[in-house]
Amino acid sequence: MLCSLDVQSLKSRLEMLAHQIDGRIGICVACTGHTVSLNGNQRFSLRSVMKIAIAVAVLDRVDHDSLWLDEPMIVRKADLSVGHQPLANLIGKNGYHTTLQDLLFRMIVDSDNAATDLLFARLGGPANVQSTLNQKRIASFRIDKNDASLSRARKKLLAVPKLTTIQPHLWP
Repeated sequence: MLCSLDVQSLKSRLEMLAHQIDGRIGICVACTGHTVSLNGNQRFSLRSVMKIAIAVAVLDRVDHDSLWLDEPMIVRKADLSVGHQPLANLIGKNGYHTTLQDLLFRMIVDSDNAATDLLFARLGGPANVQSTLNQKRIASFRIDKNDASLSRARKKLLAVPKLTTIQPHLWP
C-alpha cells in the first residue's frame, strides 16, 4: 500500500481547520483509491495555476510545429498586465525583445502575469487553451478568462460569474 488514509479522521480535521478560516476553502486529498474532499462540489478560481494550463497549450503547439520556442516576441508597456510582473522592469523605450521560451520561463518561474497574458493572447485566447486541454483529456480545468481579467475583478471586488476554475474531482 502506498499510503494509509483514515478517511473519517482526515475529513474531521479538515472541517475543523476550515471553520477557523474566514472565507471559503476547498480541499481534496486522494490516496490509493480513497478520496477526501471538503467543498468538493464547488468550483474555485485557478489563479496562478492557470499558468500550467497555458504552458501545456504552448508546449503542445511547439510539439505540433505551430509555435516555436525561439519565436521572437516584443513586449511593450501597453502589453503589461496587473499584479506581479517583473517583466515590466525590462521594458525600455523600444520594448523588450525576447522569445516565446523566455516568456514561458518567466510565466512559470517568476509567476509573471504579463508573460502569462502575452502567451495566452499568442495562443488565441481562452477557447484555444481550453480546446488543447480537452484534447489532452484534462477535463477538470475550465479556462474562460485571462489572468488580467481575474486580477482586475478581484481588485475591484467584483463578482465574476464565470471564473477560470479547477473542478473538484481531479482523481477518478
